[in-house]
Amino acid sequence: MELRKAPNERQERELVRNNGGKGCLVELQSGKPGRGAVVTVHGINGSPETVEPLTANVPKDKSILSFAYDDGHTRLGDSSQQMADSLRNWAKAHPKDKLQIRAHCMGARMTVDALRKLSEQGGMPKNIQLDLVAPAAGGFAMANSAKMVPDPLARLLPNTAPGKDMGTNSKFQKQLESTQLPPQVKTRIFVGDRDSLIQPQDARFQKVAQNLNAQVRMMKGEDHMSILGAAGKSL
Repeated sequence: MELRKAPNERQERELVRNNGGKGCLVELQSGKPGRGAVVTVHGINGSPETVEPLTANVPKDKSILSFAYDDGHTRLGDSSQQMADSLRNWAKAHPKDKLQIRAHCMGARMTVDALRKLSEQGGMPKNIQLDLVAPAAGGFAMANSAKMVPDPLARLLPNTAPGKDMGTNSKFQKQLESTQLPPQVKTRIFVGDRDSLIQPQDARFQKVAQNLNAQVRMMKGEDHMSILGAAGKSL
């Protein structure tokens, strides 16, 4: 039951490279059968190590996994499909286990799309607690210019390929705003009142939250990164 150190960015790149360039689940703690698992998902310019605080209170008898993926050079739609495939395989191997997903920023945005795809394609776990921490649900206007970069070049420039799916007027944003997940997915959203990046009053953010039937919790004194520790202690 020993907790393994989560991969940093360099180690994550190696994991993805060894997996044929595709994202994959990395086991950090092996729990007891039937006790369920917690999966963390980091945001842009992060790694599984970045979101370690989200598992601060996970019991030793539960499994802890983290989704390792290429957050700098891969479109979010491709990464979300890779995540959906990984979760489907996990659910097949653990049909009775409850799954908790704790995702941060861009990782939260991607996770919602992964669960949408799972719902449409089949293989959705039967019981999911989805916790979105400082989710980039409304997108970022600054990312709208990324769509002007040709795809071959975007894959070479750091953050540009995923940036194409982060814009407020992107096709990904429109899909996100229309996403509704099945009843077995219970969603909570955590936002810090000092987070200058996430705007929970934004109409796009609110539309996503409403369609997910999410409970929104404002955490006082927390910014975009400090909320990881605060949310981890409260979960």
